[in-house]
Amino acid sequence: MKSPIRILQKATQGGLDKGNLGVFMARPGVGKTACLVHVALDCLFKKQKVAHIGIGESVEKIQLWYSEILSDLCKTFDMKDPKKLHEEIEQNRLILSYAPAAFTVKKLAQDLKELAEQGGVAPEVLLIDGFDFRNLDSGWDTLAAFKYLAAERRMEIWFSAQTERDANMDGHGAIPAPCRDVENFFSVILFLEPTGDTIHLKLLKDHDHPINLKLPLKLNPNTLLLLDE
Repeated sequence: MKSPIRILQKATQGGLDKGNLGVFMARPGVGKTACLVHVALDCLFKKQKVAHIGIGESVEKIQLWYSEILSDLCKTFDMKDPKKLHEEIEQNRLILSYAPAAFTVKKLAQDLKELAEQGGVAPEVLLIDGFDFRNLDSGWDTLAAFKYLAAERRMEIWFSAQTERDANMDGHGAIPAPCRDVENFFSVILFLEPTGDTIHLKLLKDHDHPINLKLPLKLNPNTLLLLDE
């Protein structure tokens, strides 16, 4: 109940939902991948099928993220039989790795179709980690293709997006680059802002609902769990 996705569901009108795109934005090293893994784990705990797409990251490195965060959760909440929990999660989790130059939405769609036809794997949640929003030649076409994929396969798709190191919020809820010009494709947008020894997870867009910017979510920078008051 202390994972970022549960916090998000309380802060928004129920979360992202199928057919929609969401994004975690932050400067390098703040916790975008960790947030994606927490989203995945929350879904996996509910027996949903999840596909984690790593662009420019090896399958082994992504697996290590899951192992480390799951180990932290097991220790923090004194979960019994962590080995069995790891095994159950792996049954419903799929990891795909792509070289940046080889990744396209069309290639991803083909791979997902083949996995569904051959192995019966049909993820309900898709995580895209490492997609380069800054070098989009045709950003509108690419994100429109992602949006179509989410609707066609009835998935929710979460992205990580890297901002500049000096990116910060101006207090008015403006969407920072690189998602500023393509924000209409996203239903939920969050910004991770380190402040001292905490990370503020700020909700910048929640479908068409009004946003209360005065209620930032505070996370532990090591475990990405909600900090106790």
